[in-house]
Amino acid sequence: MRLRAGETRRLEMPIARPAFLTLLPFLNTPQAEVRLDGKAISTTPIQRLMVRPGAHLLELVRPGGNDSAGHLSTTLTLAAGSETLVTFDLTGNQPLRVREQPAAAP
Repeated sequence: MRLRAGETRRLEMPIARPAFLTLLPFLNTPQAEVRLDGKAISTTPIQRLMVRPGAHLLELVRPGGNDSAGHLSTTLTLAAGSETLVTFDLTGNQPLRVREQPAAAP
């Protein structure tokens, strides 16, 4: 779009609602450092992290650990407005669990 000097126009651009991600270790299991799309985010537990909708690589790593033991990864596809809960156990005694609650109708 081109504007001339002094000309104004109104633009409307839809903005996607964020997705929300909660990451919790199983009871009495180690916490994890969280990486999302290769970027360090925080240490668990994390409640309702706002994330852009779409596909993301989630990595959960034992703090201070760089080997494959104590390392979990999965690809999540998050819908706009959805709430996703990931529970995990870095010891390997429990499987990684992902539960998504779909977005409420607008």
